[in-house]
Amino acid sequence: MKICVNSQTPPLKFKLGFSELLEKYAPVDDPLDASLLEEGVDYERSPGGVTSMIYPLLRAMLEKKIISEVRWVATGVNYPPRVKFDDIIIEHVEIEESVTRRYTEFKESLWLEIHGLPSKGFWVEGYTGFVEYNLRHYKQLSKHIDLVDAFYVQDFQQLLVGQLIGPSAPAILRWHVPFKAENLNPRIRRFVLKAVEGFDGIVVSTRRDLESLVRSGYHGKAFQVYPYVDPAEWKGVQKASLKG
Repeated sequence: MKICVNSQTPPLKFKLGFSELLEKYAPVDDPLDASLLEEGVDYERSPGGVTSMIYPLLRAMLEKKIISEVRWVATGVNYPPRVKFDDIIIEHVEIEESVTRRYTEFKESLWLEIHGLPSKGFWVEGYTGFVEYNLRHYKQLSKHIDLVDAFYVQDFQQLLVGQLIGPSAPAILRWHVPFKAENLNPRIRRFVLKAVEGFDGIVVSTRRDLESLVRSGYHGKAFQVYPYVDPAEWKGVQKASLKG
């Protein structure tokens, strides 16, 4: 099975812009092979869940031959258009600051509301930035509709991607943050539910999130799966550390 992952954050954070990389390594291939770059100098692993959960999950699925190919679309300003990292092809979406600013304000307000904190609520300028951001990602994703079997979309930042992909390909939303419908005002709740129902299914992290999703009036397929953790990254507890 071939899949395409979509996330706001790319798995690699570049410390040098694309033009600087060209000056340093030219000529370069497309996609640029990350193994030819110097980690810690040219790039570093992105912090957070993208690196600690999604990437190890993809590696495990590739090793077990559950999937045969991965494309990964994420935001990357002044990043190489395409990068090969291990067996994964990363494609970066360039979005100008005027759109990013409005998108970020709306996304952060939505995050606050999801967590039951005071937020700015809904406003048109922020919403149009959020729509434009998701549309830019969809335009890149649409190039792969005939090349992959399914889309794996990471978290609420990409909320509108499912509706844009529509019936053209299966798309699953991995809702990573808590899902507490009771925290959302009615207008935002309707917006979130309609957007989530644009996907073929949603995966939440806890039983509580799944129950809240059902209570909210969601109509669609929903699954509860804990975030993936690579066991190899956690060493066994030493007996000496248990003493005293």
